[in-house]
Amino acid sequence: MKTRKTREKHGMTGTQEYSAYHHMINRCYDLNNIEYHNYGERGIKVYDEWLNSFTAFYDHIGPKPENCNSIDRIDSNGNYEPGNVRWANNQTQMRNRPGFNVKVFYQGKYMLLCECAELCGIDQKLLRTRLKQGMTIEDAGERWKD
Repeated sequence: MKTRKTREKHGMTGTQEYSAYHHMINRCYDLNNIEYHNYGERGIKVYDEWLNSFTAFYDHIGPKPENCNSIDRIDSNGNYEPGNVRWANNQTQMRNRPGFNVKVFYQGKYMLLCECAELCGIDQKLLRTRLKQGMTIEDAGERWKD
């Protein structure tokens, strides 16, 4: 019955925005969610007003831009709360994801692996795999171009 009232209230059930909202809450509070260990178990919470109201969440974050895939926390150790949530594309999310912010030394400076992959013109996952196999960044990038 509560779900039905929610649908009538905002009329956005089934939208990408509502799906993102629903998944955000599940990651933080559903012990059976496959991502719970990365969110709820780490103490990541959803702002109380948003937890109780999709409309309040939507009023803050707005419609999903066409070039963005999902919501992202600016501080990946912070909560889903005003000032720490944005729509982001996959590239932005990968740069902000704990454990994926691997720094490498390339062209005389340290940079994120994803930035290095962009400079080399190689897929980030492929570059990571080749580095784990012992290749240098230069060799991995050259092999990709062939």
